[in-house]
Amino acid sequence: MIYEQHRAQLIGVMREMADSGLVIGTWGNASCRADQHILITPSGMDYMMMQPEDLALLDMDGAVAAGKWRPSVESPLHLAIYRARPEVRAIVHVHSVNASAFAVANQAIPVVLEEMAQIIGHPVVTAAYARCGSARLAAAVLSALGAQGQAVLLANHGQLTLGRNLPEALKRARIVEKSAEVTLKAQALGAIHPLSPEVVNDLRAAFKDYGVKEVQP
Repeated sequence: MIYEQHRAQLIGVMREMADSGLVIGTWGNASCRADQHILITPSGMDYMMMQPEDLALLDMDGAVAAGKWRPSVESPLHLAIYRARPEVRAIVHVHSVNASAFAVANQAIPVVLEEMAQIIGHPVVTAAYARCGSARLAAAVLSALGAQGQAVLLANHGQLTLGRNLPEALKRARIVEKSAEVTLKAQALGAIHPLSPEVVNDLRAAFKDYGVKEVQP
């Protein structure tokens, strides 16, 4: 079985999505690049039962290169993003409750938390509604993401996040959901106060140097 590490990581992410309540049942999906192919979840399979060999391996034209199960209905959307954004290595799509509320209201999630500024770097806007799995949805999402967007809401549907790897894409999905929840709770208390674009840019730039580093003598 090829791409064993990719497969194991993708299965792990799908189970985390289910365990954390970001998805219910078999909704949602995730994928990652594997050389000139992508690995993506099959359609309609329980995430807790899914095994590495169940994943579908597609070429960049969408043809199935390996796997016996039909790939996710959202495969055209994932492929469109990978073709348009070569730097993207992983995509996570979830139906988390608070982010979905913003998607239903067709409202952007503002940058209200420093961690959203650091890891997303922009308000999360809602792409125009189109049926799941359609070419229109892929076009709407690409338009909403632009050249550098890291997260987007799908109208009346859910949220989608990008990453350089699967853990980063999943972390972004969690941050989007947390930011949506905090915004809704803050609105119940009164006016919210999003971070200014200048502060967002500063936090985003500073975060690039964040991480565990040895103290230099």
